[in-house]
Amino acid sequence: MMPTHPKAIIRQTYDEVAADYDHPANAFFSQAVTKPMLQQMNLAANSHILDIGTGTGVFALYVAQQRPDSQVLGIDLSSAMLAQARQKALANKLRNVQFQQMDMEALYFADQSFDAISCCFSLYFLDDMGKGLQHIASKLKPNGTLAISFYKKTAFLPLSSLFKQHYALFKPSHEQAEPWENLSDAAFIEALFQQAGMQTVRLHHEPVGFYLSSAPTWWDILWNTGYRRLLTALSAKEQAVFKQKHMTEVAKLCQDAPYWVDTSMIIALGHKQH
Repeated sequence: MMPTHPKAIIRQTYDEVAADYDHPANAFFSQAVTKPMLQQMNLAANSHILDIGTGTGVFALYVAQQRPDSQVLGIDLSSAMLAQARQKALANKLRNVQFQQMDMEALYFADQSFDAISCCFSLYFLDDMGKGLQHIASKLKPNGTLAISFYKKTAFLPLSSLFKQHYALFKPSHEQAEPWENLSDAAFIEALFQQAGMQTVRLHHEPVGFYLSSAPTWWDILWNTGYRRLLTALSAKEQAVFKQKHMTEVAKLCQDAPYWVDTSMIIALGHKQH
C-alpha cells in the first residue's frame, strides 16, 4: 500500500527505484551535475562537505574522488538509495565519504559544522523551501558555501509535457507542474537565500542535455526514476495503454535522428554571512 504522508511517499518511491536508479539511460544526470557543481562551489582545501538528498551518492562520490583532502557526508531519506551509495564507495575504495539516513528538515548536526553544503535536485521536494533552506544554512560555518541545483523550467520539453498530457487521460487530478518549476524565478531564489542568511547569491546556468536515440530509452528513464511511482499508480491495463500512446508520440521525435533533450540546469550559490 502506498503511504499518504509526503515524506513517506518520497522514501518509498526511491526505495523502490534504488536498485535501478543508476541505469545507463540515466547517465546524463551524473554527467550534467557533478563537474559543474564542484567547479562552481570552489571548495577550499580540507573542507568538510554535506551533500543533502545524496541519493545513490552521485555528487558526494565525485567530490570524494576529486578532493581526497576533504571529508564528504551524504544524507538521504531513502535507505535503499544510501545502500547503493555505500556499495559504490566501497567498490571505489573511497574512505573520505560516508552516508547517513536523515531528513533534510531535521539535521541533527551542531550549527556551523560544515564548510560547504550541496543539495542537488532535492530542495524542491520541501513544501516550505524557505524554512528548509534556513535550517540547512544553520549548519554552515561563517563564510561557508551553499549550492543547490535544479532543472530549468524548459528542461525535458516536450517530453515532459507529452507525459503530463497522456497521464492526465488516466489521472486528471495529477499535479501538472514539475516540482522544480517553483525555482524558475531568480527573484524567488535570491529571496530564499537571503531568508537563510546567505549573501553574494549567484546563479550559474549550465546548458546540458543528451541525445535520445529511441523511445524505449525514454521509458527506461521514466521507469528507473521517481516517475515510476506515477506509472505504478495506474492499473496494468491503464499502464499498457499509456505506454503505447506515450511511446508512439516519443518515437515520432526520434524517427529521423537522435533527438536532443535539453536538461539545462541552474546552480544557485551563496555564502553565509558572518
